[in-house]
Amino acid sequence: MTYFKTYENCIITFGITKSLISDLQFGNSEFIPNSMAEIIQKLNNNLSIESLLKEYDKDDMDTIKEYLQFLEKKILDNIVILMIYCASHL
Repeated sequence: MTYFKTYENCIITFGITKSLISDLQFGNSEFIPNSMAEIIQKLNNNLSIESLLKEYDKDDMDTIKEYLQFLEKKILDNIVILMIYCASHL
């Protein structure tokens, strides 16, 4: 199983229409949809990506996968928001 978890220096602030994810160490911030912030919050509570995908309808799969791709791209762009780890390493 694969897990995503934000680093301790990255916080999410929920707003009425959108949320903000902030990397306090590097001073980076980015607006994200509230639904993405909710997913990040679930992943931070040790929910695996596989389990997360099971919680949503097939209609939501494209959006969820888009969110995960966005987070992966941020890692590749050296905007360190998340740690990725596998259960076999725990």
